[in-house]
Amino acid sequence: MAMWDNSKLAVSSVEYGYGWIGLFGQNVLIGFSGVVVGVYAPCNQADKLLLWKDLRILKAAFECPWFLAGDFNETLLQSDRSSGFINKIGSTTFRLFIDDCNLIKYNMSEGLYTWFHGDP
Repeated sequence: MAMWDNSKLAVSSVEYGYGWIGLFGQNVLIGFSGVVVGVYAPCNQADKLLLWKDLRILKAAFECPWFLAGDFNETLLQSDRSSGFINKIGSTTFRLFIDDCNLIKYNMSEGLYTWFHGDP
């Protein structure tokens, strides 16, 4: 049994790897084909680099529109974090990944969306 309505979304392939899962399919009603990828990135920088590499390969293998969402455990700007801390190397490699895959960042409309562990 699928978690989606097969009469609306025909999934042709489910792919997954360390930190991601992707559904490749078509909206049956309008004939739109695309990819939905859920990401839960590791916190370790070396593991994130492997994740970005895997997703680049996946993007090249399935050249169709993508919707990529999840927890990337990385930010692009210092203002994206409530703590104000940014890992410059991590931010740079994340930006390169976004650029290489021709992704468009969707800006949040309200407040900060990151969490950090610390004293109040």
